[in-house]
Amino acid sequence: MSSLALVDTFFPATASLLPHAVRDALSPAWASAACPAPSLALPPLPRRLGGSSGGAAAAASWPSLLAVTLAGAPLALALASRLERRAAAARTAPAVAEELRLWRAACVLFAGMNAAAALAHCVLPPATGGDPLAWPLRLARAADVACTGAASTFLIAASAARRAARRGRENGGAGADGARPRRLLATGAALAVAAVAFAGNAVPAGVAARAAAAAAAAAPSSASSWPRRAALAALARGQLPLANEAAYLAPTLLAAALLALSDVPRAPRRVLAALLAPVVGGGGARSRRARTDTWALGAAAAAALALASLALDAPACRLLGPRGFAAGANGVTALFVACDLAFVALTGYALAAAEEGREGHEEGGKAARQLRGPVRVTAVATAALALPATPAAAAKARRREKAR
Repeated sequence: MSSLALVDTFFPATASLLPHAVRDALSPAWASAACPAPSLALPPLPRRLGGSSGGAAAAASWPSLLAVTLAGAPLALALASRLERRAAAARTAPAVAEELRLWRAACVLFAGMNAAAALAHCVLPPATGGDPLAWPLRLARAADVACTGAASTFLIAASAARRAARRGRENGGAGADGARPRRLLATGAALAVAAVAFAGNAVPAGVAARAAAAAAAAAPSSASSWPRRAALAALARGQLPLANEAAYLAPTLLAAALLALSDVPRAPRRVLAALLAPVVGGGGARSRRARTDTWALGAAAAAALALASLALDAPACRLLGPRGFAAGANGVTALFVACDLAFVALTGYALAAAEEGREGHEEGGKAARQLRGPVRVTAVATAALALPATPAAAAKARRREKAR
């Protein structure tokens, strides 16, 4: 699946509005002809899964992408397992544990996205010439969209938890208020995103066929308004207009913006310290902050690579030819590799930030314990001064007063 085909398939309403210059930049006609989509022979698929009639041999399109997605799923689960182990070890810092579990949920959903993408992009038809509106394919695409959008909602919640914990430490608190409600809110938002994704890809085939005919009839006419053109393009793909944009693009772009604005360092001194942290090392608070910034910069670089990969098809085809293009030097494969790298960097960032937060929590507890002794002595002395005089002491004081 080329970059342009990816946009056309998952976001047809948006793709129908792209200028010709943008479409040519994503996948020019000469690149599509010179570097066709690679395929790998597979056992035949049954017709109930969308296979062609007669049980003809199936072919997995984009085998390099299939390898990346099949490796990405267990990688994401391994990252989630590591986050859960660290969360279980942070029993003395509940806010840190809750934040780590938000990152863990995002990794689990990212694993689901990789599994669904392997089916939607590579294994299920129309790569085999079957029905592009077959329900297994549409369900796989909906699962891809749902897992991506839901993972992004948990990234948004994790970034919010990180900011709350930072403010709590700056104000002398633990930052634990709202941690569990935030996770419940993120879970509800993720379920809502999944509902939009599955409902948005459930347009009946008859409606899709009529929309495709209407779009073909309206194509030569310039009088067709862009909302109608976008709606027909989405319905022809079996999707509700802008459903995938709402479930996939909106939370993903919002998560990227929040992480970039709140977690990626921008001050030149911090950026330089983050770049030097892997070489310089150290164990102080400043070094720990620099290592956290290093992971944040790595996630930002991976996100930039993912965005740039959409325009990689034509340069890769020109420089490396069909063999290099088929081996993995194409936009969509690079996009998934960049997403894997981004989640590795985000996990490293989450673990480094949690270590920083846990040590801050422990230092605050140590300071409180050190103050406990002097506070106890002061309280005892104050209580002693405030005690009322006993009757014997009062009588003694009266006799002293009379003697004077």
